[in-house]
Amino acid sequence: MSNFRDLKISSTYYNSENEILKEFLIPVLKVSKVYKRETYCFSSSIYSLISEALVEIIKNKCKIKYIVGIEINEKDLKAIKRGLKDDKQIIKAHIEQEFGSVENLIKGLNKYSRDIYENRLKALSYLISEGILDIKIGFVSKNKRIMDPDKFKFHPKVMIFEDFDGNKIVATGSTNESLGALTHNQETFDVYKSWNKHTKEYFDRHYDLFDDFWDNKAKNIRTIPINDIIENNVLKKYKGHFKSREEIIEVESKLNEIYRKYISTMNEVSGKGEKKINKDTVYDYLYKFQKEGIEKWEKNGHKGILEMATGTGKTFTAMASIGNVLKSDDNTLIAITAPKKLLVSQWVKQLSDFGYDNIVEVMGTKTRWTKDLRGAILKKELGRAKEIICVGTYDSICKEDFLEIIEKNHIGTKMLIADEMHHSWAPKYKEGLVELYSKRLGLSATPERYMDIDGTKEMQDYFGGIVFTFGMDKAIPKFLTEYEYKAEFTKLSEDERNKYDELTKVIAKRIAANKGKIDEQTFLLILKRSKIIINSESKWECFDKILDKLGNKLEKTLIYCSDKQIDRVRGTLHSRKIIAHEITFRQPLEHRKRIIELFKSNEYQVIVAMKILDEGIDVPSIKRAIILASSGNPIEFVQRRGRILRKFEGKEYSEIYDIIVFPWEKIPDFIDSSDKSLLRREINRIDEFIKNSMNPLEVANKIAKFKSLLVDTK
Repeated sequence: MSNFRDLKISSTYYNSENEILKEFLIPVLKVSKVYKRETYCFSSSIYSLISEALVEIIKNKCKIKYIVGIEINEKDLKAIKRGLKDDKQIIKAHIEQEFGSVENLIKGLNKYSRDIYENRLKALSYLISEGILDIKIGFVSKNKRIMDPDKFKFHPKVMIFEDFDGNKIVATGSTNESLGALTHNQETFDVYKSWNKHTKEYFDRHYDLFDDFWDNKAKNIRTIPINDIIENNVLKKYKGHFKSREEIIEVESKLNEIYRKYISTMNEVSGKGEKKINKDTVYDYLYKFQKEGIEKWEKNGHKGILEMATGTGKTFTAMASIGNVLKSDDNTLIAITAPKKLLVSQWVKQLSDFGYDNIVEVMGTKTRWTKDLRGAILKKELGRAKEIICVGTYDSICKEDFLEIIEKNHIGTKMLIADEMHHSWAPKYKEGLVELYSKRLGLSATPERYMDIDGTKEMQDYFGGIVFTFGMDKAIPKFLTEYEYKAEFTKLSEDERNKYDELTKVIAKRIAANKGKIDEQTFLLILKRSKIIINSESKWECFDKILDKLGNKLEKTLIYCSDKQIDRVRGTLHSRKIIAHEITFRQPLEHRKRIIELFKSNEYQVIVAMKILDEGIDVPSIKRAIILASSGNPIEFVQRRGRILRKFEGKEYSEIYDIIVFPWEKIPDFIDSSDKSLLRREINRIDEFIKNSMNPLEVANKIAKFKSLLVDTK
């Protein structure tokens, strides 16, 4: 039997975005030993919501406890207070009325549905008589007297589960135990897991309170058992229908099989059966936010930038935009560009998987791709192909030969899709971003150019501005995993510190002589000084400590390092018998693809990389990054984080280990502007990592003293 840790359980559910029964409640109940529930208000639908899990619940002898609220009118409340009626009389009348309305409903159903409902009532009777299900009514009370339920309602919405291995889950939010709440209303709840130390406080509070309520130990809550009322009054005619667990399991299994066949038949009739995602259906499979992005792009005249967090489906969204454009104007040439060959290959494969076949890869030898491109355009012009799509690197689509070919043809509309479009405005590449593209779509999690304000504005203006944003804060935890950010701090060695200080003095003198300006030579000196920190010897002690901590768990891990560090990283991993391989830009494309495939299939535990894996590489199973070397470029570290946060089966959360060197062990009395600039870049990176992490205060407290140096600086 599996347990909760084997399931793919998110931290937050919205029923407008999730199928809560299918994705959460049913899978969890099927492996539960105990299910406890606080809800408002009591409903006979209690018996139907667990129907798909009923066989496993009975097989597992899962113990179910409900505390539910009910509606009591003022007249009945006064009767209780005056002693004219006791509380159980009122509760009995309410429940009989509720179940009576269900009986009337059943009479009007078709035979199939009537059998289902009646069997559930029989099953409910069995669950109560066998002690599997125990129900109590909850009231707000004071001095052991029930308060007016019209003003003081028992209104919590909490679900508690325990599996057979002792794992526990608490889910709390707005969801009642009713079919409408779980399938129709706009409801949400958060999930806390007993094995997640970061949410232990929230978990313990809800877990402990349920038992206090149940045992009437809570100061202001009173609970009253009602199993006898339901068993001996409401379900009296169903009592004893099932004689054994095996009998009810057999009947329930048959009913579930009939139900599955019924749904399958209805789907065939209505055309709603399982569909293969392709170029014609992809839009139907988009999430609401992805459709919103396309709609805003279309309303902006088919121009604009989608600023979407890495891992939220930019490529999938762009595929849908292609389909929409070709439906409205099939005389369109689509040009797609990306910064790296590996990304181009991924685009070509996905386009092919979606059913596009007239695709040209604009890479490699000019003779080959120019011939292929002319041939593809001719096929389209002769009506032998429905589309023409060319995919190439920024370097290739800016070539005069490419631009000349796509300009001189009879295909009227030209559309450009720029992936990781922050690269597009490099001096050489922007020559390929010409006016003949009347439709333009930019894709990036970071649509800015580093240290290039003017270039950023020109680039964004060309594409039509940012028309849609879906950031990391919205993407976690629904679309991306949560993550822990673990910062390891160290200091420069004495020799490194001396070199750092010597360069600082030279840099300060040059800046003063240039009246605060940084010329090219000074910039190179600052770069040289930053490499002292990037390649500091002190990082290796931290690196070893991280490897010691992870031990045998080191798998599905990326290690980012500098070119100077890569050989030592490989040597360290080899000495620990950790199977790893490096990926660098020097390797042929096919070789890099092979390494990634072997990594996906667990042949390699670790990939060691410099910058080659910063963008666009789709390996969702990556669960951890160790950063030995990083720059102050926000584009770089945002992209790196995105690499490891993609959802994957069995991946509960991700980890980022960041080795950080500050120049000083103790803060000096004075630091110059270049020191502050370097410090600011490091702190900006740390702030970006911690703000969406699971443990923000842990790292924030460590850098507070360094942040204080920047209070009055810009």
